[in-house]
Amino acid sequence: MKAFWARAGRPTRVLVASLMTLGVCMLTSGLLSDRYGWWTSLPFLTNLASGLTSACFGVPFALLVLSSLTSLEDEQQQQRNAENLRRGALEALAAAVRQVTSSGTRERVDAGLDPLTRTVIERAEQVIEADGSVESLRHSVLTCQESLTELHEYLRQNFSYLVDMEEHWASTCAQWRFLDDYVKPRGYEQQLDWIRPDAAARFDTILRNSTHPLASVIPLREHTLPELIGRLSRLAEGEDEHLVENTGSELHGRMAGLNRELTLLRGQLPRTMRLREAMAIAQGLPFEVDLTPGYGLQL
Repeated sequence: MKAFWARAGRPTRVLVASLMTLGVCMLTSGLLSDRYGWWTSLPFLTNLASGLTSACFGVPFALLVLSSLTSLEDEQQQQRNAENLRRGALEALAAAVRQVTSSGTRERVDAGLDPLTRTVIERAEQVIEADGSVESLRHSVLTCQESLTELHEYLRQNFSYLVDMEEHWASTCAQWRFLDDYVKPRGYEQQLDWIRPDAAARFDTILRNSTHPLASVIPLREHTLPELIGRLSRLAEGEDEHLVENTGSELHGRMAGLNRELTLLRGQLPRTMRLREAMAIAQGLPFEVDLTPGYGLQL
């Protein structure tokens, strides 16, 4: 009863105290009336007084115990609803994160792009630094062409159209805003734990007012790589002597431009990795730290 009394508000306490006091007074009066026979000729008044006395004790019981139990059950139900909403929203966000950070084979796109782009940059540098002999140039061009073709094939297999990427990213951002703007206040109202602050900060940094970090792969796949692969193929086969003669200017410039594009793309790869890391932290999933340069996590 002490716990129910502590949960009751001040108006309820005043009403309960008043009814109990009135009930004790009426009970005392009724017992005295029975002893001295005052109401033996007034059966209706006797029943009315008995009912009122019972109400003075029954109403406080209903107010304190029954209403408190009902209120407690309602609070527990609201907590369960808030927890189910939080869990469902987190699962939806996790699915969206997997979609924008995974390849067609469900592997991490940042882990797939890292070795391919690094190899292309290294071999493009070899083309730029090749000596003046045609054979040396064609050898470096051939190896660079193979790396460009491998990268182009990976982009073709694992990335859709730009509009699809933008839609998937917008959906992921919207799901995080729903979690942060609506689900979190509901959880705070029900005194539920929220995701770790570092994970929330990463979500906010990456998913608030930003574009897809890997959107640059589309122009790379559709324009830059096909053009360079074609030029290098002609050069390797000896069909473009003019290109050989102008290696020091045009080809070097195109290779340098490609390296700049790939360097910018590689700078965005940690964002997808950190997004997956934040998702793992938010879901309480295990993860391992990898000290490889450019990465901090392997899921």
